[in-house]
Amino acid sequence: MKEHAHNHDHMCFCACTNPVVTLLKKDLFCPENLALMTAGLSEKKAEVVQPVPIIFTGGIIRPMIDGKAEMVEAIGFAEGQVVATGSLSLVTGKMDANFKDQYTIRYLEPKQTLLPGLFEPHIHVVFSGLMASFVDVGPFDGQNIRQGYDKNWVKEKLRAQPATRIRKCCFICKWLGSGFANTLF
Repeated sequence: MKEHAHNHDHMCFCACTNPVVTLLKKDLFCPENLALMTAGLSEKKAEVVQPVPIIFTGGIIRPMIDGKAEMVEAIGFAEGQVVATGSLSLVTGKMDANFKDQYTIRYLEPKQTLLPGLFEPHIHVVFSGLMASFVDVGPFDGQNIRQGYDKNWVKEKLRAQPATRIRKCCFICKWLGSGFANTLF
């Protein structure tokens, strides 16, 4: 994992600075666990289909490029990249120069908003993927609170995990749980 020099002073952790991941990353990402995480994946990679080139205009468009949040009149995309941002004539000119007769124009309604650079997928995807293999110690059974949900229930649920959940290189994986709700105790 790449080390990052930034940190957040609130509880919205990006995966690279999440305290659980930081504490356990050597165990969680050991070769045996990586092999288990990828065991069911097809060896053949999915075909990547490029979206059709498109210009968006109208509405509220904030490209969020280089950390800037200024509004623009239009934005053009092609081959998975932003081709141009700015006035509709500037974006159309750039798209015509590179993708003449290949793009469509989408007109946004006045209150529709496009924020193409706002979300960075690593923030939730990595940790959510890791937590999918954790033991569910949450208080809910469907829509209802579990009968007898307390600290002892959580301890017994973790203790009851079969030995096959214990990874040789990550003995602590047996004890990782998701959904814990101490506010109900």
